[in-house]
Amino acid sequence: MNRIKTWHQVSILFIVTAVVLFFDLLYFPVISSDGVLYFSVAHIFSHHGLKAAMALYNWPFYSILLATLHRTIGLSLPHAAYLLNFVFLFFTLWLFVLIVDCVAKPHEKARSLFWY
Repeated sequence: MNRIKTWHQVSILFIVTAVVLFFDLLYFPVISSDGVLYFSVAHIFSHHGLKAAMALYNWPFYSILLATLHRTIGLSLPHAAYLLNFVFLFFTLWLFVLIVDCVAKPHEKARSLFWY
């Protein structure tokens, strides 16, 4: 696969990810109870440290990422979560495309149907 086609695919994935998250935020702006827990743990981690965050929730790693992003970039916790979700969704889609590309390599017709 040449670099131009690869960057073309990555830019398409970037746009698709942005559109999907935009419509998700537009039609489902409510934060779930899990999200509230992640924000609470991130807030506790920011103010009281890892031990206090672990006391509230045993798997605070996403919340630690949120708190770190909140602290370093200055985004609010919900906006930091949206940014992290964008990054995770983008890389998930990219890995999916790479897997399909590897599987479809012997079957060029299936591969051409997937991209163009």
